[in-house]
Amino acid sequence: MVGILSPKTNHKPAKKSMSNHHRHHKIPKSQGGSNDESNIVLLSPYDHALHHALEFLEGGPDFDFRHQAWPLLPENLKLDVRNEKSRRQREKFKENNPAHAPDFKEKLISSRRSYVGEENPFFGKEGCWKGKTRPDHAEKLRGRKRPEHAERMREYHQKRREQAANGTKNH
Repeated sequence: MVGILSPKTNHKPAKKSMSNHHRHHKIPKSQGGSNDESNIVLLSPYDHALHHALEFLEGGPDFDFRHQAWPLLPENLKLDVRNEKSRRQREKFKENNPAHAPDFKEKLISSRRSYVGEENPFFGKEGCWKGKTRPDHAEKLRGRKRPEHAERMREYHQKRREQAANGTKNH
């Protein structure tokens, strides 16, 4: 397995600089492989990362970018792995996102139709005040927190109403 090159790609090994070895399962444990010595091969970290990257590109299991030899892999191989990872994530998103279902628009439109007119639970009720305090609520709150301020404001507004009624303004 040392120096593996995929027949479908032209990825050439980069400089090897790590001396330790990784234990690689010939038959992955996820597919029923064991930890027996007959199922394990020792690979350099570079060859191990290269093997998994090429396996990933051929439709194999997900590739772990945290692999210590990832920075040593050739740039064109890293680009291919990133693109494949993105493609798989987009595919997974489409599968798990109901907005991408073929009948989503129809369901959305039909669900909105049920709230039209008298079927709307808010039909005939007073509308939204859009961030403003409701008039009945304002009466309840008036003067609670700072009564002296509320009294001054009442006097000020009463004076303004009188001036408006008389047609005079004092600035």
